[in-house]
Amino acid sequence: ACWKTYLGRPEASFDRCNALGTIGGALRLNACFDDALLVYEASVATLQRWLPNDESFALRAKNNMASCYSNMGLHDQAVRLQREIHTRGVALYGVSDETVLVCSGCLGISLLACGRFVEAQTFLREQVPLIRSRYGSDHNTTLKSVQALAASLSDDPASTRENRLEAKRLMQDVVERRVRVYGRTHPTTRESERFLSRCA
Repeated sequence: ACWKTYLGRPEASFDRCNALGTIGGALRLNACFDDALLVYEASVATLQRWLPNDESFALRAKNNMASCYSNMGLHDQAVRLQREIHTRGVALYGVSDETVLVCSGCLGISLLACGRFVEAQTFLREQVPLIRSRYGSDHNTTLKSVQALAASLSDDPASTRENRLEAKRLMQDVVERRVRVYGRTHPTTRESERFLSRCA
């Protein structure tokens, strides 16, 4: 329905470009990652062709591509693309830009998926204060980033007792905030509680 509504718009129409992103998101939610990736690639090409002076939309579409790579288990490719997005975004908009910060959280999670725990720790320690400053401590983007930092501390095979204790403290705060904001039965709250139970 989304595509049928906007298909007749000019190719340079923002609504038409946005419809591509919506379709890609729906395909990802239904685990059709190969198809979603094709749609996001078309979206990036369209945005670069018709909106070359505002790269923020293309950067977001590329971040969606990177998320597809992660969903497909292609974590190294996700990291490479997210590094490119982050570097370009910082150069264009600064470290506190919304698109840059969302990509920062995704890059931290991708580094974890690649087993690059120390790199993830260093990067997320830099990014979490920026994300918290922009969104506040209770925002889902902040909580996901803090949980990723906790995972980088606790899941590292070389983790020290101090690292694990720090991870536990971080996750206790995350769980308390999720219970207050989302409720005890929300899926993200339960996920965070399960992670906290693993932190010793």
